[in-house]
Amino acid sequence: MKSTNSILKPSFNRIVVIGAGRVGQTLARLLSESGYTIEAVVCRSLSAARAARRFTRARRGATRLEETFLSRSGIIWITTPDDAIASTALALAQLPMKWAGRVVIHSSGALSSLVLKPLRQRGASVGSLHPIQTFTSPRQAIKRSHGIFYTFEGDAAAQAVARRLVQSLDGRLTRIKSKFKPLYHCAGSFACGGLMAPLSIAYEIYEKIGIRRDAARSMLQPLIESTLEMSRPSTLKKSLTGPISRGDELTIRQHLLALEQMTPQFVAYYANMSLRLLTLAGSHLSVQKRKSIRRLLAGYARKHHRV
Repeated sequence: MKSTNSILKPSFNRIVVIGAGRVGQTLARLLSESGYTIEAVVCRSLSAARAARRFTRARRGATRLEETFLSRSGIIWITTPDDAIASTALALAQLPMKWAGRVVIHSSGALSSLVLKPLRQRGASVGSLHPIQTFTSPRQAIKRSHGIFYTFEGDAAAQAVARRLVQSLDGRLTRIKSKFKPLYHCAGSFACGGLMAPLSIAYEIYEKIGIRRDAARSMLQPLIESTLEMSRPSTLKKSLTGPISRGDELTIRQHLLALEQMTPQFVAYYANMSLRLLTLAGSHLSVQKRKSIRRLLAGYARKHHRV
């Protein structure tokens, strides 16, 4: 029979996931399938905890932080919304249990491991490990999990554990300095959620002129896919198409006038987006042409600027 001490010794094959929403359930299920024991998934409600337990194959679904399952785990992964990470870390640090030898990480893209300071002060190794992927639903996210990048920052001991986790998740690990986390996450927002804004505008404009959204999606899908295929940094400027890349000032003016007449709320967005595209076009256009288009766009951006 095993002694109590051996049973309670923290194991880096045992994980507790706190905040088992879409991200937490996805990661817990993948790690469970990779051979890790998910000691517990912790959720706000009992019904959510039960559902998360079934999906992740965890040993327990809980609504409170309890030493009974935390003490068995060498890894605690906090996957709560960002605004709950600090309070979760503080609650964990206040538990009367040994933290030395354990690793606590969170999955936020914007926050650094500094938010886990109370646990570091208790002796835990801490870090942040952020998956660069969208999580619309756990089942869909699992299908898209192969080969994605995970960004880490934090302690050396936490990094070693993070590297092992990422290998088990069939991902790739990259590092970042703590001070760059907000800007790093902002860049990801431009590349993900930021793409949704112009797409939603395109669909709304099509609807305005009598084209249904489902038809607009079918029409635009090949264009979207080909654009993404050409989006590698090394070919971004060369792949630029449209009136900005051609210096077609007449077409740009027609766009602005049409927007102003039918959907004036999108004029400033179009103008500012086009100013960025003009920067990408660079020396492909003459200095005189760039100046002329910039004046046109800047004028419309100022005219329709709204805070």
